[in-house]
Amino acid sequence: MRPLQFVDLIAACALFVSSIERAMPQLHGHRFTVEEQEAVRDRLRQVRAAADWVVHAIETGDTTLEESLAALLRNPGPDPA
Repeated sequence: MRPLQFVDLIAACALFVSSIERAMPQLHGHRFTVEEQEAVRDRLRQVRAAADWVVHAIETGDTTLEESLAALLRNPGPDPA
């Protein structure tokens, strides 16, 4: 039997993917402003950092959240005005 936390992790990954699959087609033809581009890039830095943390944890068993990663996950950058 899989621990509930494992199921939660798989569900979180699936939710991210399904959300992107829904959002992207709705943005067809949208011209992103510079501020919007920066905001998306900031959030993608968060996503990549979180994904790298998950990969590290599943490969090593170490789930320690380092302070620099914690800071990035809490505050990716400014929101567009």
